[in-house]
Amino acid sequence: MKKFLLVVVVAFLAAVPVAGQGVQVSVMGGYSLFGSSNGFNIKDSFSASAIIGKPIGAGRVVEFSYHRQDTYLEDLVGAKPTRLDMTAEYFQIGVAQEVAPGEATTPYGLFSLGAVRYNPKKDYSDEWKFAINFGGGVKHFINDTVGLRLSALLMMPLTWGGAGLFCGTGGCNVGAGAYTVFLQAELQAGLVFKLGS
Repeated sequence: MKKFLLVVVVAFLAAVPVAGQGVQVSVMGGYSLFGSSNGFNIKDSFSASAIIGKPIGAGRVVEFSYHRQDTYLEDLVGAKPTRLDMTAEYFQIGVAQEVAPGEATTPYGLFSLGAVRYNPKKDYSDEWKFAINFGGGVKHFINDTVGLRLSALLMMPLTWGGAGLFCGTGGCNVGAGAYTVFLQAELQAGLVFKLGS
């Protein structure tokens, strides 16, 4: 897994066009909330994330992020609730739009997509799902290289419900449906570093 992450980070930094600005690295910690679905519950717990961002101009920052939550899954359906220790890991790439780029304090909005991996500690195999995140926050730089970052995310793993092709006298249409399971909110705070010029 460490080799995989290293390859992804190097490829990301090589692929993003150089826009005359450095890289931003954020290290954050906080709390993941909610996550209930159909009698199952992902227990609220501490979460951590690492984010590498590359400004590309007009206040946009392309970000690769890794979020990790060590928790457990509760089965609340039976007479005796059961517990399964697990880890939820989000691998995302997206764009943050800064409201006041270049200022010491700038709010931002964020959209990202990627995958979530639910990894039980024993007896079961892991499960991967497509996931999207919406959120926002604020960055406040104390000096030219170090700042504080606050973040609030809505993390949405998706399960595909179906697809169809519909034709009639007026033409054809294609539709697809998905729904989210274990919708979670993540609140975090941490440090952001500007590397390079």
